[in-house]
Formats: sequence, structure tokens, C-alpha cells
Amino acid sequence: MESTFALILALLLVGIMSLAILARPYLGLIVIVATQPVIDLLPGIPYVDSVLPLIGAATVGAFLINANRGSVKGAFRFNLTHLLAGMLIAWMLVTHPQAAWAGKDRNWFLTYLQLWFLLWLAGVLMDSPAKYRQLMWVFALTTLASAVSVINRQGGFTSEIDPLVRASGLTQGANTAARYFTVTFVFLFYLRTVSRNFFIGLGATLGMIVAFLGVFYTVSRTGMLLLAIALVMLFFQQSKFKYRLQITAITGAALLVLLVFSGSIFAFIGEIAPSIEAGSDTVGLRYALWDAGVQMWQDHPISGVGIGEYKFELKNYPNRRYAFLFNKGLVAHNMYISMLAETGAMGFLLFIALLGKCLLDLWNAGRIKDPQFKALRHVWLIVLVVMALGGLTKTDQVDKLLWLTMGVSVFFNNLVKMERRKAVGKPKEYPTPQALMEKTTS
Repeated sequence: MESTFALILALLLVGIMSLAILARPYLGLIVIVATQPVIDLLPGIPYVDSVLPLIGAATVGAFLINANRGSVKGAFRFNLTHLLAGMLIAWMLVTHPQAAWAGKDRNWFLTYLQLWFLLWLAGVLMDSPAKYRQLMWVFALTTLASAVSVINRQGGFTSEIDPLVRASGLTQGANTAARYFTVTFVFLFYLRTVSRNFFIGLGATLGMIVAFLGVFYTVSRTGMLLLAIALVMLFFQQSKFKYRLQITAITGAALLVLLVFSGSIFAFIGEIAPSIEAGSDTVGLRYALWDAGVQMWQDHPISGVGIGEYKFELKNYPNRRYAFLFNKGLVAHNMYISMLAETGAMGFLLFIALLGKCLLDLWNAGRIKDPQFKALRHVWLIVLVVMALGGLTKTDQVDKLLWLTMGVSVFFNNLVKMERRKAVGKPKEYPTPQALMEKTTS
């Protein structure tokens, strides 16, 4: 009875959100991405696992309706990014149709097709600073809820962090949580710089501290390193000294809280570099998984073992030290090794080309003259770098935030082209006859 009531309630919420999405399709993107930090709270729906595919279908439908009415500009303007993503998906289907269409744990073709649509819609619908701010606020709020859950799992702010407790909050995995906390830190700093309300700025600052602490409470080594990289990029992107000072002050305040209430975590941080070098703890397991992935690729160099098949093939590449885990089946914990093993050399190159194109587009968008979009470009460049580097220790190739960010890079690429066309098409200014007379007589 309770499950039936929950299902009815979930469908009712989907219906209400669909009406809002019909009027403003970009809200669908916000819902899809902002629910990732609290994915464990989403109700299950028979045949579609969760409400998100329904939200996605409503978003695509609303987008097409609005595009047909002419209220969405450039809806069907595709570029190399769309082509590379489409070629990657086609390669997965052509080389291993059984794995792509009827995988042992999901339909991978439909999964990647949904991600392609997410990339496409983000490049068209996320076209104003106001929309980006809405996305950032909602994502930050859901992420902070997950961060509070992580901190409580460790005993609260005033308790020592237990390095053996890998708290993940309301999302799937501590490493995922740490990435989202890092992104939220960056989002909130941007939001406090554009807000003129003292209380909103104060709330954003407190949220930054919670997100910062949340990274350490996950005990994710990669998360801590990504946070450091994001801080460095955020610091040097600021053209005003006061913003650099604010980043330093907020980071210092968060570190002070850590030092006072959980100083032992710094000993754990000091062991990160030695553990990477020695391959100890879970780092050694990752090395073994990566080695198995390379072996899979060597056995299937062109087409790989099939999308999603890594963990099912792992038992065929035994490792005495991790025999039980290899027989159980694990993912590669590296999206690059995973794509290499599962899609072969061609799929791997397409994936690298796709990421590289998106990074290049955001990098080139640094020449944008509009200060509002320039500030947003800084934010999304950090997000893409965080996700791309984070993929070295996690299978992030189907992460919705990653694909939305790649879609954002498409928008900025189009914005650069538009500014360039305006500059080239700007009519030459000729002096007036009166100006010429004044010049000759002077």
C-alpha cells in the first residue's frame, strides 16, 4: 500500500514538473542535474528505474514543441561536438550490439542516447546568466544537503574524521560526493560575487565552508586533490585582488575548522603522496584494475570487450592479491581505462577527442567580451577540468554533470562565433564631411 502511494505521489510530482518544463524546458535540465547529489532520495518507477527518464522525456518533448514554434533559436544547429558524441555512441552499437542494446545491467545505448540529448539541449537552452544562476543555486542546495549527511555520518563538525568511513551522503559513492562538493564550492563563490544581497552572500559563504569540509569528510583522496586544483584555478582566474583575498579567507576559515575539530585528517592527507607512489590501500587495487583494463584492450585492441562489459570480463584477468574482488566484478575506477577496454582504440580516441574539443571550446571562450558570460566561462572551465581529472580515478563517463558541462561548452563555442561574426560584419566608420573639413582647416 505504501509503495503504491509513493508511486502515485511520484507520478503526480512528475506531472507537475512536466507542466513547468513545458513552459520553460531548461528547468528539466536543472532537475536532472541538480538531483544527482541526492539521487538516493529519488523514488523508483517501474520499468524506468527512477523519475529522471520521465523528466528527460518531458524536457525533450517540451524542447521540440518550443523549437517548432520558433521560440528556441539555433535548436538544430549541430557542430563537431555533437558529431563526435554521436559517432562514439554509434561505434558502441555497431561493434557490440548485444552489449550496447541488451547489457547485463542496463541498456547502454539508451543511456548514452539520453546523455547525447542532455548535451544537445544544454548547448541550446542554457543561454542566459539567469538560467545558469538558477542551475547553480538548485545544484548547490541539493549538494549541501548531501554534504550535511556526509558530515553527520562522520559524527558531526566537532568529531574527528574516521579515515576508514567512506561517507557518500545522499549520492552514489564518496568520490562522486567529493566531486559534487568541489563543484558546489566553485558555484557558490561565483554566486556570492554576483549577488548584492548581504544575507545571500553570507549564506553562500557558509555554504562554501560546508562544501569544503564535506570533501574531507568523504575521505576521498582524489576529491581533496581536485578541490586543491579548483582552488588554484579559481584564485588565478580572479582579476580583482579582493576576490583573491576572499577565496584565501574562506579557504583559511574552513581549514581552521578542520584543524580545530579534526586535525587528524592532516596526517591522512600527508599519506596521499606515499600511498600513490607505493600503491598501498585502495590505490593498489586501482592499479590492478587499470592493469586488467589495459590487458583487455590488448586482447581486443580495435573494438574492446563491449560497453559496460569491463566488470563482467574482470574475472578472466585474475589477480592473486585481489582475487575475491576480481571474481565479484568491479568497474575500472578510471573512465579512460574503462573506455579503452570497453570500446577499443577507436572508441577511446573518439571519447578523448570529444573531451578535448569541449575543453578547447571553453578555453577559447576566454576571449569573450561580455563580462557576465566571461565570468560564467571561468566557472564551467573549472567544472570540466575537475570532472576530466576526476575521471582518472572514477568511471565518470556517464555522469550527467559531465555531459551537461560538455553541452555548456557548445553554447560558449557558439557565443564566440557570434561575437566574431559581429566584429567582422561591423560596418566601417567613415568620417563625416564636417569632420574632414575641420581636419583640413586645422
